[in-house]
Amino acid sequence: MTARRFPPPWSVEELDACYVVKDGSGQKLSYGNMTFQIFPVNALGKTMGRLQKASEIFAAGMWVMDRQEGFHAAVIKFRSPEWSPAFPDMNTLNIDGEYQTIRQVCELVKDDAGELPDPTVGELMDAMHGDRRLLELLGRSRTYATGSQCLLELLDNRIKTFQRKR
Repeated sequence: MTARRFPPPWSVEELDACYVVKDGSGQKLSYGNMTFQIFPVNALGKTMGRLQKASEIFAAGMWVMDRQEGFHAAVIKFRSPEWSPAFPDMNTLNIDGEYQTIRQVCELVKDDAGELPDPTVGELMDAMHGDRRLLELLGRSRTYATGSQCLLELLDNRIKTFQRKR
């Protein structure tokens, strides 16, 4: 089975009540309402369900993952109810035999020029909640390095928002 690719650059078109993310060929990748929930779109333009349920993220420490698998798990864990900005370093993932936080996993792949798989891109786009700048950044470079940069920014923003509300 060949991996489906979404050619860069991506664009974000803002409409009255929603926005549409399109790839370089004009294919609609996703759309969202103005509350910024993203819904991936399949090749026929039909809305797909979540690419992977947060509950499937596991007991992440139960098996060893490599760095790239760990990054996908970190994105899902960040989106899951298990992760809290009150305790950002509490949840760990077993990467190459060592337990790592989400931030540490991002550091492990920050120089990885490998292409992110579609499920990881979808989860990361969902986590962005319509942040146009981050969507376009990821659209220009679908690498683990860029994904790591985006997830770190999302992580920091969520922690800062939580701290302001306290």
